[in-house]
Amino acid sequence: MPYLRDFQLVLREHDRDLYRQLRAIWDPIELEIRRSIPGRFNFGGVGKIVLELGPQTRPLPDYRVLLNVGLLHWPDFDVHQHLQLAAQGRFDESIAITECAMASLAVRFGQDAPWLEGALSRLRDTPA
Repeated sequence: MPYLRDFQLVLREHDRDLYRQLRAIWDPIELEIRRSIPGRFNFGGVGKIVLELGPQTRPLPDYRVLLNVGLLHWPDFDVHQHLQLAAQGRFDESIAITECAMASLAVRFGQDAPWLEGALSRLRDTPA
């Protein structure tokens, strides 16, 4: 059985220029969550969780697994509005989405992720 070891935030519709603008906020969040995942932690039987943010242009399930990666779609995200926010607002919104999305996965999998609370708390204590 695979163990969770990776986490990533992505746009549902990939755009290299937008990613460049998002990296300063998203990289520290991804890194803290990756560091916090306990060894040999089974979370839905996947090795990586990817949160796909933004509306979809082609219909796909809200959650699917591809090649040992759990992909959760978070449609209520407007990247252009997000980038209009100050850095702290983008940081806070990204953490809030991560918290809600991971909580929904914990319910879906019937598992707790207590390590995530610590990671999110540490992130909240760090200014963007």
